[in-house]
Amino acid sequence: MLVVVLGIPYQRDVLAAWLLLGLLCFSLSDLRGYARGVMFEWLPFIAILIAYDSLRGSAAHLFGVHYLPQLQFDRAAFGGTAPTVALQHWLWHGHVAWYDVIAWGTYMTHFFATPILGATLWKVDRARFHRFVVSVAALSFAGLVTYALYPAAPPWMASQAHLLAPNTRILPDVWHSRNLHSAGTVVESGYQYANNVAAVPSLHAALSLLIAITCRRSSGVAPIAERCPPSGQHPSPPPSASRRSGQRSSQSEFANSQVARSWASSCSEDLPREATTGIEPV
Repeated sequence: MLVVVLGIPYQRDVLAAWLLLGLLCFSLSDLRGYARGVMFEWLPFIAILIAYDSLRGSAAHLFGVHYLPQLQFDRAAFGGTAPTVALQHWLWHGHVAWYDVIAWGTYMTHFFATPILGATLWKVDRARFHRFVVSVAALSFAGLVTYALYPAAPPWMASQAHLLAPNTRILPDVWHSRNLHSAGTVVESGYQYANNVAAVPSLHAALSLLIAITCRRSSGVAPIAERCPPSGQHPSPPPSASRRSGQRSSQSEFANSQVARSWASSCSEDLPREATTGIEPV
């Protein structure tokens, strides 16, 4: 009901407030431990991520924007046609369809999955929560450095520059067609927090893989990072919500998935297998 009235709380600061309120409801039997955890574990993590958001907007203005390399990669990898163009040719007909709403919902999980998993780990496995927090922060700032050094235009921007066949940025259309709105923000207001040329690498792909690695199955099943094929033998990635909507290129998703895989492997390689049991994906 609150989401219907107030909007979807996907901005970092408002989402953090909702999350801490939810954790409070599950910590009423240990309020002192909750207060200590918020003060020394959650607030520093939230501050780091808000700092990342702020710096991400500034990183867009350091160097010229790259358009062609990621487009050339997509065309070479997918038979001469960029996936965004092909997917929209097949599936976009100028109005929002039911599968566009599903793609929008999948895209929006990027903003919720990481903090929800972090909150779950904080309650059930504090040591693993600490490793997860360090991984998320390091991965985010690794992406930030790349954004600063290599500003990359997403497919919809390349289309506006007439370097790619016409395609539509579908996500705003879904928001408008379903009368959806955000819950607002306290500190992350204005365009200084946006970076339209942060298409390479894709933190959407990287954090998804990091979450999958963190949620790897226990009791004798090898971690996902160990079972992935070696570099150079990866199959072509399946169509994602980001590529369907013109937000990301396949090159950006592939590049950052490799960063996430390497980082998560290094964070867990010093742990015995019996110490890396975790939550099952639901």
